[in-house]
Formats: sequence, C-alpha cells, structure tokens
Amino acid sequence: MHTIEKTYHVGLLRDRLHVRAFKTADEMHRYLNRQTSNEWRESHRGLKQGTYVWIAGEWRNVAKVPAELLAHC
Repeated sequence: MHTIEKTYHVGLLRDRLHVRAFKTADEMHRYLNRQTSNEWRESHRGLKQGTYVWIAGEWRNVAKVPAELLAHC
C-alpha cells in the first residue's frame, strides 16, 4: 500500500494530518500529477487513509475521537 500525507492547520493551534492510500504507485503518481500544490509527501507512519488529529502525543483518527474531545483539539 502506498500512502501520502499532508498537514494542514484548522484554527490557531490545531493541526490535522490527512492521509491518502493507493493500491499502486501508478495511482499515487497520477493523483499527485493532478495536484496544483506541492504539499503532499510520502508517508512512512503506517496509518490508514483518513484524517488524524494530534492528541496525547500521537495521531488519532478523527472518526474515532469523541466530538467533545475533538472540539478542544
């Protein structure tokens, strides 16, 4: 599995990590060639595709974080 990631800011101190996964390197390169920005980089974190938030010293999937906690991150 080939993965790429980019970090973006949501608010003043809130960072999110967006991870995309591809089955082949060709699919990944086709996707990257269509992008106008150069913010993506290859990911070696072993994370699945999704959006992650930094909580308690680790990246956690936004889908698995309670809404009350996510509002403060």
